[in-house]
Amino acid sequence: MKIKHLLFAVVAFAVLGTFASCKKEDKKSKTELLTAGTWKIKAFVAKSGAVTVDMLAAQDECYKDNLYTFKADKTLIIDEGAEKCDEEDDQSYITSWSFSDNESKITVDEEISSIVSLTTTEFKVSSSVTEDGQTYTYEMTFGH
Repeated sequence: MKIKHLLFAVVAFAVLGTFASCKKEDKKSKTELLTAGTWKIKAFVAKSGAVTVDMLAAQDECYKDNLYTFKADKTLIIDEGAEKCDEEDDQSYITSWSFSDNESKITVDEEISSIVSLTTTEFKVSSSVTEDGQTYTYEMTFGH
């Protein structure tokens, strides 16, 4: 009986030691998450009522390979990728970005979008527009 209790105590301390030695990962700020690498569009949909349209499928291939690099100094580098839509366009250009409303919104080149999610692997934004009484919601999802 004592051996059972001793064995239980040893196992319990080993398990506790394992958990105690695991360091909890520091939570990264939204700026750190956004600026941690280069993003590429993975999905682009438009929604109106029950209808959802895959806008990315309708885009030319030259838009699908664009790369977006957010910098901590609030600049955004947009690179045309391997396939440029117009050969005369610059390979990349720089614009600005900023957070607002307690980092729940992002402004890029004066266009404001709500941040749906921002993790180490996914960045999803949403914006809505109303035309002729009909509301359209656009969602873009980026990944590394």
